[in-house]
Amino acid sequence: MRGGATLLMAVAVLALSAAAAWMMQRTVLRELAVEGEALRGAWAALAADSAEAWFLQEGWKALPPRPAPGQGWDARAGLALPVPPGVFPREPAQDGEVLVRFLGPSSRWPGTCLWRLTVVGRVRGPRLFVKTREVYVTVPDERGPPTKRAWRILR
Repeated sequence: MRGGATLLMAVAVLALSAAAAWMMQRTVLRELAVEGEALRGAWAALAADSAEAWFLQEGWKALPPRPAPGQGWDARAGLALPVPPGVFPREPAQDGEVLVRFLGPSSRWPGTCLWRLTVVGRVRGPRLFVKTREVYVTVPDERGPPTKRAWRILR
């Protein structure tokens, strides 16, 4: 019966390890699922940030100076500007758009027009993740670059 105590101790350690693993399995699986969702949500937020940065640098040039009813789009409904694919990194599959709505000449910042942007960033995969920002910008009447005045996270 030599080594019986060692064998008994090894079985006890294995039983304790198996019990701990069985108790932890749901927690570990839940943490893995949440971590994956948080990561995809962060990628969607980065896609929205990239779409906003694209608009502030390049996309604003597609806006008409002061929209009028006969210019082919309704200023109250807005204008959808798709973000070019080169703005986003290759992985994961990201895309986005900027919905632009003309609010009128700004009384707070004279010589500018106020626009509301709804910036949408998406990550495609097994499940779609979407992050949305609302940004208010002013564009000078002489068509200079826009100035970001306020923003908030919608979703």
